Amino acid sequence: MKNREVFFQGNLKALCLLILFSFAGCATIAKTATGVSSSDKVLKGKLTQREEMNKLNIAVVPFAEKRGEAKSYGSVYKYLIPLVPYGTIRYERPDQARMFNVQDEVEFNMSENLLKITADGVKKSGLFDSVIITHTPLESKADLILSGDIYSTLYEGKTYSYGISFLGPALWCLGLPAGSSYKKLGISLYLKKIDTAQIVWSYDLNKEKIVIQGLYRNWGKNMNSFVGLMEEGIEEVIADMRSKLRDIPIEKLKVLPPVEPEAVIPKPEAAVVVTQNAQPPIE
Repeated sequence: MKNREVFFQGNLKALCLLILFSFAGCATIAKTATGVSSSDKVLKGKLTQREEMNKLNIAVVPFAEKRGEAKSYGSVYKYLIPLVPYGTIRYERPDQARMFNVQDEVEFNMSENLLKITADGVKKSGLFDSVIITHTPLESKADLILSGDIYSTLYEGKTYSYGISFLGPALWCLGLPAGSSYKKLGISLYLKKIDTAQIVWSYDLNKEKIVIQGLYRNWGKNMNSFVGLMEEGIEEVIADMRSKLRDIPIEKLKVLPPVEPEAVIPKPEAAVVVTQNAQPPIE
């Protein structure tokens, strides 16, 4: 009989512990579920705040020219000198050049093309309600102005002769590279408030690329790689812009309508009563 009581008391204790642990687990699950729900609300709040960015209008203005004007193409013929492996060409403004290592003059307006790529990238990002290219941003309904400085479009081309002078092109026919093109793109971008000219965002874009060229590969693809560099760089620009503007309240970016002064209503003048029988003061 005593053994039965001990066994019953032991089972009762185990049952109590099991019930206690069950309640503790339910409390933990409830607490965790409450935390997830709270974070979801915070996330939805941020998303709603970001949707307000779509109310902003942006004007993209032509980029300023800050490039050098150095050009060197005389040394390209050095590849014809025996034992000299290659000749070189160097331009700081390749869109104004007349000769390249493996192609003729290229019709390409650097400023206009880079400007258009930038504007298209900003428009596709969905950050703003409207994106326009204009020379007169103050006459538009924009809240922000996107401007930029082009300070580098360096082009360096090499023509390979492999040290065998005018016989070098024979190796090109066998599949060896005929030359190479090096490009370096550098642009500084600024986002300013249109009413105060305050800079709210800036970014320095630097991209470079080397293209190996031959009769059967990349022949004549010199200038197009600047477009490719800008298309690659605009993704970095949009990502940085999205990240930085996220922390700025919409009120500090939106142009507020001018406050009209309140109309002042003149007060009626007090009537002056003149008494005819008024006596002069007694001295």
